Amino acid sequence: MSYAQSPLLIDGLLVDPDTGEVVGVEKPQFHVTDAHTAEWLMERLFNIDLDISKEEKRLKALMDNAQSKINDLKRRRNGLMFKYGPELEHYALTQAENGKSKTWKCPFGTVSFRSVPSTYKLNDPAAGLAWAKENWPEAVKVEETFLPSLVSREVKEQLTFFERIEGRQAVAIKTILEAS
Repeated sequence: MSYAQSPLLIDGLLVDPDTGEVVGVEKPQFHVTDAHTAEWLMERLFNIDLDISKEEKRLKALMDNAQSKINDLKRRRNGLMFKYGPELEHYALTQAENGKSKTWKCPFGTVSFRSVPSTYKLNDPAAGLAWAKENWPEAVKVEETFLPSLVSREVKEQLTFFERIEGRQAVAIKTILEAS
């Protein structure tokens, strides 16, 4: 039974002891031993740091450019929604009503409707606060801000510093990419 022997090192060459064939070259190992080798290593590190800095600047430029493109696309989308959103909403509502559904679907997304109850907007916070201090103290915070949400609808109807905002249909228009 013969075992493979390790190559022999002869004058910097690796030689197979069985065949005498040169199978490789010794790789000299690097060591920092003097100013020349120290500066060589520092130059390599410096060049790598330069490459890192270049790549970071390149990445930032690419990211800034991509963000600019995203902003342009958002403006385009907002423009389309401003121009055609009401028409799409109207069409989707007619289609959804035909099917008794609150959502119209297509391959690219959905237009859904939901009922939003009417609310009240406090037009004069100072008047509301003064009123609440006298009539509804639970609706006054310690820092003396009026909490109109604690005043009942019936009372809000009777007070002049509340304005009724009618209920409406809220619309959500989403592409399939936004939905996921």
